[in-house]
Amino acid sequence: MHNGQAGGHAKFRQDLDALIPAELYEFRYGATESEAIFLIALGLGLEQDPINAMERAVRMVQKLAQEQGERPYMRFAACWSDGKRLFAARMASDRLAPSLFVKRCEDGHIISSEPLENGCEDWVEIAAGEAIEIRGRGRLVSQAFNTDDQLTSLLNQNMDYSRVGPHNQI
Repeated sequence: MHNGQAGGHAKFRQDLDALIPAELYEFRYGATESEAIFLIALGLGLEQDPINAMERAVRMVQKLAQEQGERPYMRFAACWSDGKRLFAARMASDRLAPSLFVKRCEDGHIISSEPLENGCEDWVEIAAGEAIEIRGRGRLVSQAFNTDDQLTSLLNQNMDYSRVGPHNQI
């Protein structure tokens, strides 16, 4: 799932496609930057290092948008999984990152662009510039996620849901 945009995507689509590794290009079925970002991240080691590979892919696409596209260069909120862990990240080049929320449920977690119920008490907003990894049924680990080289230090905070209230940012 990806909610966001790379500014002026149509202006640099050919160069974007060139960032997809040749061995993965056969899996490019659509024309969206979302699909391209995923395939680029896969080529950068998404299976071995999911958050850092996705962050590097987003950084590369943002750089193309800055060089050839238009503002906003990048707005990104996404989640992905390796079948055992669930990942999500949120960032923007302009302070208007698409919303992203997480909720712990009896049988696991839900990640959504907006709370799914009217009452938002159990939903936690993922902060802009943040990525999470949910391991198994409960352990949530948070780290920085952004495209600014000066801000890529990891926070490595372990979240305990018992301490998280409604709409607290992770």
